[in-house]
Amino acid sequence: MPKHTTDFSQKYYCVVRLECEMLSFIGTDWTLSLLHAGSYLNIDDILASNERTSCRVRVLLPSLAPLLLSDVKDKMHGEGTNDGYKASDDVPAGKRIELPVWLAIAIGSGRRQILSIDLPPIYRDAFTEVFEADPCVVDLKRKGSMYYMLLCNLLMSGHVRVPQVVATGTKVFQSRLKMIMDASLNASRQDTLSSTAKFDSLEMALFRIGQTDRLQFERWISRHHEKIEALRKVRPVFVK
Repeated sequence: MPKHTTDFSQKYYCVVRLECEMLSFIGTDWTLSLLHAGSYLNIDDILASNERTSCRVRVLLPSLAPLLLSDVKDKMHGEGTNDGYKASDDVPAGKRIELPVWLAIAIGSGRRQILSIDLPPIYRDAFTEVFEADPCVVDLKRKGSMYYMLLCNLLMSGHVRVPQVVATGTKVFQSRLKMIMDASLNASRQDTLSSTAKFDSLEMALFRIGQTDRLQFERWISRHHEKIEALRKVRPVFVK
């Protein structure tokens, strides 16, 4: 491979990696990608929108069963491909299928309303009742590790319960933020795992930010941090 091609590949890889790191709050302490929800290179948005949800097909989808139905895919792999048309390759109206959220929204939120989208389990009535009672008891890490980011994606689904889900999500965040702040300011290294066991990805990012600031403040109090000095532009003012 020519040297200039190798250099270009390395530079391209570095740029893409840098962009991904800047737009992700999973691998960094300081960047919250919630502000960039929907961005093309937002890794967290990609992971959240790839969560699968159940949908009901409203119209006949001809020849799409091999793409949308897993049992048909397995049958095709077992029997080999066939170029001929089969009625079994159609997805009938009323059929329930599971699709990634991004695909379900793309197909079901248009004018034709090909699909009716069901909300993921974490946003349904059973969990809503628990959230109303005490949002802090829910293990978001296990039940919905991308709870807030996925909620941002569901805003575009057109589901009738979206306003209620948003109101619940707002209450959940406000209530759990106190728990996040308390854990980040008071938890020791030994208590970190138990304190963050129920946090989703966004909450973990906020926890790391708070914990990092606390450690820096403690270093400053104990005089292990850099000295506070005036900016160069401000120094002449004090001299005069």
